[in-house]
Amino acid sequence: MNWELILLLTGIMLFSYWLNYIMGSPLATDPNDIDVKAILFPGFLGKRRLRQYGLYVGRKNSLAQDLSVTKDKATKRKTIIDARLGDFLEARELFTWERAILCAICFHWWLSVLIGIIWLSFDFMNARADFFQAVLAYLVLHLIIRKIS
Repeated sequence: MNWELILLLTGIMLFSYWLNYIMGSPLATDPNDIDVKAILFPGFLGKRRLRQYGLYVGRKNSLAQDLSVTKDKATKRKTIIDARLGDFLEARELFTWERAILCAICFHWWLSVLIGIIWLSFDFMNARADFFQAVLAYLVLHLIIRKIS
């Protein structure tokens, strides 16, 4: 049994889940589960997608108008956070390739495919001989990440 290969696949799964966590779970079903204040929140992807469709300027002007009305710092901060979440939720419906990065399950798949191609090409860790064991380990880990995500 090739434990190094299984540990590598487990590391890929844990990295995908950890990356999803520090991005604030951007594709969570419930908008309350999305953490806009996360370390690597992908708000820039949302802004870019809204700009492509010409929707960002109107939302930016609306935020500026809302901020000019209020004087309280706590209210301004909450308004900015709500605007960031609103921008991202609207842009999320327009995402195409971004979903492959923002979804923990999809990112796990694509990262596993990329590393699998490299490992099979150069036969690192005797990957060709233990191919079916690696596929079984991947399927088990994929089921685990689907359950915890």
